[in-house]
Amino acid sequence: MQKKFFLLVIVLFGLFTVLLFARAVNKDPVESRYIQKAEEELVDQNYKVEHEQEAKWLLKNKANQPEGFAYLGKAQGYADKIIILVITDLKRQIQDISVIKHTETPSYFQRLVDNRFFDQFIGKDPANIGEQDDIDNVSGATITCEAILQAIENAYRRGEGNSD
Repeated sequence: MQKKFFLLVIVLFGLFTVLLFARAVNKDPVESRYIQKAEEELVDQNYKVEHEQEAKWLLKNKANQPEGFAYLGKAQGYADKIIILVITDLKRQIQDISVIKHTETPSYFQRLVDNRFFDQFIGKDPANIGEQDDIDNVSGATITCEAILQAIENAYRRGEGNSD
């Protein structure tokens, strides 16, 4: 009986060690897939990209001149994580936001598009986007709107080396 218990403890400890190691090596197994999607989107927008950090790219034009930065961020939406790509100019003012992944209810997410929710971020500083008084949520999609605001801030902070 003691041998079986001891063997069970060793097996569980080994399994725990393997899982812990796997998590340390690959913090978020889906993350690399979204980094790849973000890079593909940037290339589709005719940028040359230089990966500066895990979630930050330097964007260059066809003449190889720096034009801005791109940041990948995420936040918890109503249904699941929302993953976005924030593109800024060299002064780090938002120029575009692309949604890389979401599983929000399509009709609620469409409200954001119909109400031009993303347009209000153009020219704004991503570092403190949630503190801006002139950002309006879309009625009926408040949780999704708040998640996008958080994802923008997370993208910038993560790309600039601050915690997510």
